[in-house]
Amino acid sequence: MTPGAAAPARLLQFGIRDVLLWTTALAVILGVAQQGRSITLTAGVLAGIVLVTALWAALGEGPFWLRWTVLVLLALITAIIYTICHYFASVGNATWDDILQDWFWFLRQFFATLIWPPLAGGLLFAALLIFRTRGYRLSRRMPQGEFAA
Repeated sequence: MTPGAAAPARLLQFGIRDVLLWTTALAVILGVAQQGRSITLTAGVLAGIVLVTALWAALGEGPFWLRWTVLVLLALITAIIYTICHYFASVGNATWDDILQDWFWFLRQFFATLIWPPLAGGLLFAALLIFRTRGYRLSRRMPQGEFAA
């Protein structure tokens, strides 16, 4: 390197270790936030699935249309699963016929539980798009001293 030449900039990357650390922290926070509820484990697992998928969709590799489609579909499926689990946990003697008979009542009563997984995943995805435009990617950690090309 010649005198006065700038050293190559080291790119910061998110690694698998970072994803596991933040997912674990999120699970603990969700568990504390919903203390005493019978569906805490379900909510924590489903939230973790949606948020890790949002992380992959924003910063991962592969075609954007595939990553974004998987995020939308998974967030919707997760929302439906969580809402149904919440319904059966909170309504005594509930049956599937109750849901099917009065679908609009079900949606009005449980709208908040239906909307939070897509909303949480979408907000994280949108926030991480800022990092994506700055060049951050989800990748394996490079050994010390190596730089991305």
